[in-house]
Amino acid sequence: MFDGTYKPSTVCHLLLLLCALTGCHGIADLGPLPVPAPPAVDPALVASMDPNAQAAGLANGVMPNPMPVAVADRDFFWNQLVDTVDDYFDIKTEQPIHLFGNVLTEGMIETVPTTGATALEPWHWDSTPGFERWHSTLQSVRRRAKVRVHPQGGTYQVAVIVEKALEDVDRPSQGTPGSAIPRHDGSLLRLQDEVGRQSRTLGWIPMGRDLALEQEILRELNARLFDR
Repeated sequence: MFDGTYKPSTVCHLLLLLCALTGCHGIADLGPLPVPAPPAVDPALVASMDPNAQAAGLANGVMPNPMPVAVADRDFFWNQLVDTVDDYFDIKTEQPIHLFGNVLTEGMIETVPTTGATALEPWHWDSTPGFERWHSTLQSVRRRAKVRVHPQGGTYQVAVIVEKALEDVDRPSQGTPGSAIPRHDGSLLRLQDEVGRQSRTLGWIPMGRDLALEQEILRELNARLFDR
């Protein structure tokens, strides 16, 4: 029995049958239906570690991550790295590169989780223009960065990882209906002044890495070190 539901394959078959019955071959001569192209692969995920990429980046504008940096002044390089990260986040911990004998230790920078800058906060750079900026405007998003510097040969491999998370709340912040009704779908909570309270943060949902911001940080560091 026909349920009134039209599917693309069903419609195509009906059109071909109609053309065969009426002698119309215009549609049949169009050939097979086009196959959709596969989704594009993000070049940031497959960027190679080219030692010559630090001066001009890759040909398509994507910086390698980790990015090799060849500088003679270790202190100058570290100061520029800290100043670059500080433009986007507040630094929580900093472990500079040290030389013990003939061995260079790894450097590490961790930042404080920062609430994503909205479209009304252009002076904050933790949200890149476009989707990320509007996502931070319409949703409660926060980011934090981890930068690892690994000495390798005569270069430093700078790996920038920006983690993005979405706030998980028990109800919408402006959701007034049902605000006086206790919830029993989670852990036991002590209810105090439940009526009229704001939404409660239950945790943060990981959303993966912010590749656009990682590229922005690497490009700024590259410009500080070599575009002088």
